[in-house]
Amino acid sequence: MKAGLVTFYHIHHYGALLQAAATERAVETLGGECEIVDYFVNQNNALFRKPTGLSSAAADVHTALHYSALKARYERFEKFSADHLQISDHRFESLEELSNTELPYDVILSGSDQIWNPKIFPDGHFDPVFFGTFSQKRKIAYAPSFGIPKVPEEMEDELRGYLQQFSHVGVRETQGQQIVREVTGTEVPVVLSPLPVSSFS
Repeated sequence: MKAGLVTFYHIHHYGALLQAAATERAVETLGGECEIVDYFVNQNNALFRKPTGLSSAAADVHTALHYSALKARYERFEKFSADHLQISDHRFESLEELSNTELPYDVILSGSDQIWNPKIFPDGHFDPVFFGTFSQKRKIAYAPSFGIPKVPEEMEDELRGYLQQFSHVGVRETQGQQIVREVTGTEVPVVLSPLPVSSFS
């Protein structure tokens, strides 16, 4: 079995990279293969950004003043990703591109992290990619988080449709469990996020 993992993995954040690597390892310990689907949005790791105003200019000044340390940090994250993450060869730019591609996965795995938090995305809505809507293959969710206490009422029908496509769902927090219960009327378990292991040293 080969799983295509949709998760946050690209941003230079310790929690994001470690949970992505740990999720891959968890699948492998169960005897399967796991590969991250190379898709991300709203995650820019560039040391210097395109000027958008005073805040971006101030950030660039801070970067310039601490360039050596920040560059070393950047390179550590990139090295960890190269050494410990299995990522698809092709980078996908959209839901449409994913939908039109024959993917080599037996199951689509969503999780963990706040991939179901609509407030993270630029338009303030769910990203269907993180619900695996691009594929007709079996879908499993393990430890995704909504990151908010309640889903806006106008998004409930959309979320219900996404969740009904999953064969199994386990969420990261009790508030996520409550959201699923309120939207779908079903009970799902609260599960632990995968934990990093010593092989990542």
